[in-house]
Amino acid sequence: ILFSGCTDTGTEDTTSATSEGISFDVYANTLQPQQYEGQSFNFQIKVENKGGYSVPTDHMNLYLEGINPITYSRTPSDFIKKNTVELTSLGLFGNDTIIRGQEVVSFSDLCYMNDLETNLDVDLFLKSCYSYETNAKVSACFGEAYSQFNEICTVTEEKAVTNTDAPVKVTQILESPAGQGKYRFIINVENQGSGKVFSRYSSADISDSMSTCRDLDPGLDNIVSVESIRLDGNELMSSALVTIEPNIVDAVANKPYLNLINGKGQFSIIVTDESEGDYVGTLEVVLGYGYSDTKVRSTELVSLPNVEPDCTN
Repeated sequence: ILFSGCTDTGTEDTTSATSEGISFDVYANTLQPQQYEGQSFNFQIKVENKGGYSVPTDHMNLYLEGINPITYSRTPSDFIKKNTVELTSLGLFGNDTIIRGQEVVSFSDLCYMNDLETNLDVDLFLKSCYSYETNAKVSACFGEAYSQFNEICTVTEEKAVTNTDAPVKVTQILESPAGQGKYRFIINVENQGSGKVFSRYSSADISDSMSTCRDLDPGLDNIVSVESIRLDGNELMSSALVTIEPNIVDAVANKPYLNLINGKGQFSIIVTDESEGDYVGTLEVVLGYGYSDTKVRSTELVSLPNVEPDCTN
């Protein structure tokens, strides 16, 4: 496994409009359009983090599917790769957004063991499974709910949302009063990436969850966990100051979650504010999830006359 990346230490807080997390594709044309009978071949996949969350070591799996590893003189474990380093989030260098988390993984010594009578077109399915997070922020209004008595801000309105780059986005947050000193935030969530969402907590160990993503119970699909709710940097999740509706809690991680239906979901939080006076505070919502994406790349096995494959070398 080869590793390459940028060592700049710029800020990790990026809020541009991309909907990517981990991106991957064949590196530098290493997968040739044709492979010849009786010869082994190799190719490499470049993995890049194009989002705003740093993926820890072993929290990304890349699978080679669509072909039988035994037929290509490999073992099933040879077709599974993990990230061996942290895939750092996007950073800022001056006014430019730069990719800092990269790794190149190799699939080596694939040798088709059967005798070919004609050329064979081969589709290689590359599937990624990784753990990711989205951090969404709004400027929330606390204080007098009636606008004529509040000169600082407006409680009842849609708030402008900023998201870190990620496939799952908070698309809308609506604030309204919910009683004396209480404020309701209706939060709409959408999968805007090209892949699929699943629970990052099929196991207590997130790395194990990513390793079993191909065999998940269907009930674990389309699940997004609420990881954190902060007001001006202060965590509210474990306090009595916040209530989540509906309050559905994951049995493994003991975290509230929501289900996406047709890629979209909604939940509400009620925040109790014990301060006096009117003010604007930064409300942060952090969502966690597993994400999978699949790409298909092709090659052709070319039959050669009077050649019998020898994959023992």
